[in-house]
This record gives sequence, structure tokens and C-alpha cells, in this order.
Amino acid sequence: MILATSPSGYLLVLAIVLPALLILTASFSYTPGAFRIARSLAINVRTLDYVQAARARGEGTGYIAWVEIFPNMVNPMLADFGLRFVF
Repeated sequence: MILATSPSGYLLVLAIVLPALLILTASFSYTPGAFRIARSLAINVRTLDYVQAARARGEGTGYIAWVEIFPNMVNPMLADFGLRFVF
């Protein structure tokens, strides 16, 4: 009880809450850009020949998404995450 009413207690609460609030704000502000890049990558990879070949083989949508499209999106998304993290 003393911790919540003392001035150092308020500083301790601020030291805990403020970084969490900043992290939440940054994550909400960067999320639309990351989704936009992920969507454009998926649309781009979807039109490539090996995805069309998987469709011609009769593979299902889940297989195409997880085996053909997603692995080819990982490296550009990691690069985007790294750039967003640095800047």
C-alpha cells in the first residue's frame, strides 16, 4: 500500500507502464504497413509459375499457401521487420 502512495511508487508504476504503452503504440502504427507489404508479396508470389504448377497438380489451397507461398514471403518480411525495427 505504501508503494502506491509514495512518490517513488508513482515513478515505479510509470517506469513499468510507459514502455509498455510506447511498445503498443509503435506496434499499432507499424501494423498496417506490414500487412500491406505481406498482402502485396502474397499477390506477387501467387502469380509465379511454381504456384500455377501446384494448382495444376491439384494441390489444395492450404498446401499452396504454406508450402509454396509462405516460405517465399519470409525473407522479404524479415527484411521489412528489420528495417522497421531500426528506424
